[in-house]
Amino acid sequence: MVTHPSGRYVVEFQAVSPDRGIIRKEEHLLTFRREFDAFLQRITRAGARVVHIYPATPLSASFEIGRMLLPKTFEEIHVWERQAPEWKQALRLK
Repeated sequence: MVTHPSGRYVVEFQAVSPDRGIIRKEEHLLTFRREFDAFLQRITRAGARVVHIYPATPLSASFEIGRMLLPKTFEEIHVWERQAPEWKQALRLK
């Protein structure tokens, strides 16, 4: 469980019924890409310029996330990695 920062807006993107086999076909990945792209567009239109990503995704979805995060769209992108029992910053793009 991630502790949300106080005084910040937190939005989440998550599967309705997550499980290990959620992405088994190219069609599933294309659906994920379309949905995540729409999510990024919504937060961009809302004014988000700095994003922190705590991915708990299959590897294929993680690659798609990386391909869609555009440094020209966001001023800063922070990607966190789970190293039990906590999250540690893995990447920061400015």
